[in-house]
Amino acid sequence: MEKIKQNKIWITIVVIGIIVIGILLAMLHRQKQNSPEAQSSSYVSSAKASSASTSVQDKNNEKAYAKKAAKMSGHVPEVNGKEYFTSWTKADFQKWANSYMSMNLDDRHKDGVKESFGTSTTIENSDT
Repeated sequence: MEKIKQNKIWITIVVIGIIVIGILLAMLHRQKQNSPEAQSSSYVSSAKASSASTSVQDKNNEKAYAKKAAKMSGHVPEVNGKEYFTSWTKADFQKWANSYMSMNLDDRHKDGVKESFGTSTTIENSDT
């Protein structure tokens, strides 16, 4: 009977020891995962994945903007140092230039002549 009691005590001590060793190994494993060496490889792979994702997104945006630009008509003229989007086509500009050049010099430069060139801004001849 006494031998059975001693065996139960030893079995209990061994089981508790195994549990303590298991807990210590789990803590050691967690510390290794949180170390800078372990995180650096994770960071590098994360940065690579992010960079690849960003470049794919940039290419998709570029394609979308190219499609949008292809649908737009007109040009961007610079007027008085500012750029404006115009609804005029190249043919509209050529037509205006031909009609302007067909005017006599006095009519071209007289005050009060206005033109918007298909933009939201009107340009006017004046002495100033």
